[in-house]
Amino acid sequence: MSLLVCRSLRKSFDGRLVLPPTDLCLAPGSLTVLIGESGCGKSTLLRLLAGLLPPDGGDVQLDGRPCTGPGPERLLIFQEDTLFPWLSVAENVAFGLRAGGLPAAERRERVGSLLEAVGLAEKAEALPSALSGGMRQRTALARALALRPRLLLLDEPFAALDALTRGRMQRLLLDLRARTGQTMLLVSHDVEEACLLADTVHVLAAGRGITASHVLPFPHPRLPEDPQLTEARRTLRRMLADSVRH
Repeated sequence: MSLLVCRSLRKSFDGRLVLPPTDLCLAPGSLTVLIGESGCGKSTLLRLLAGLLPPDGGDVQLDGRPCTGPGPERLLIFQEDTLFPWLSVAENVAFGLRAGGLPAAERRERVGSLLEAVGLAEKAEALPSALSGGMRQRTALARALALRPRLLLLDEPFAALDALTRGRMQRLLLDLRARTGQTMLLVSHDVEEACLLADTVHVLAAGRGITASHVLPFPHPRLPEDPQLTEARRTLRRMLADSVRH
């Protein structure tokens, strides 16, 4: 049973085909990574799945129901944190809950629990300007999870972070997924990140859609020096190279 299914999803801009007809299925609780060269349509696909762009053809279904626009069941986290700079960390996390009318007591409980989970309980009253890049992304992650989406879409959320902070955020993402069973689709340009995080990796090629897939059935946590991951990295790099050559 698939949580999300898209069939023949396509998109053009100014007459240029950015995403050719593309099929994708995501199982409940899966963590899927999408890799590919710059400009191959990865971010466009995420925006189509989130309902932020209208497709030129094809369809998206969640739990068998058509998705025709944005909704809280599908949330997208960008590389930039997009926090409201005038709101505190706690207020940012609570924003969608307040707009949705969740009672104040439940709102405080959910926000407090999420801030504990992402390690920001002591920063609840801080403004985004007082936070590091990693803390801002943790806040954005907590804000998205507060709405309890069925699908979390992540567009290279850790690309701008330093290596140490990126590693911490990757571990946090895996920990939150283990706790919540959250279904995630993450776009990355980093084969190493894909091998550390993914259940399945799809390769997206410019003008051709998804051209190859690779399953990584290894338990977490994974160590970069694991021989199985070394072989997986070779496989993914070969698949990427093939997607560019053809």
